[in-house]
Amino acid sequence: TIVFVSTRDSKGFNISGYIDLEHSLRRYKTAGSKSHPWADIFAGRRRLEPNQHDLSFINWSNGRVFSNDSDNYKVIPDAVKGLCFAHKGDGSMLSIEKYITEEHPLCKFIESPKHGSTVVYDHYIRRKM
Repeated sequence: TIVFVSTRDSKGFNISGYIDLEHSLRRYKTAGSKSHPWADIFAGRRRLEPNQHDLSFINWSNGRVFSNDSDNYKVIPDAVKGLCFAHKGDGSMLSIEKYITEEHPLCKFIESPKHGSTVVYDHYIRRKM
């Protein structure tokens, strides 16, 4: 599952990014400071904010952009298709532009006054490589 979040950071600046949910949850158990505070997020004490350690992150106030591969996905910027993610387990390509439709059953749009705009992209692994 990849989660796209577009929100404001604690200073009020627009930020957005793509988070590999499984990788981030696993990193929370082991890495601490480089992960999202999932216990506080699930308890409602903190907002989910993408950061420079996620698959993709942009701070719109200063134009800084980061992208990182995770254990599950390789980030592939494409001039024609836009931002794509290749799943390392089954080799399938997830083209984000292709999934931005209300009709896509594996894509869920969520609007929240607290968290901003969120899109959840579910990927079902077809086969192991």
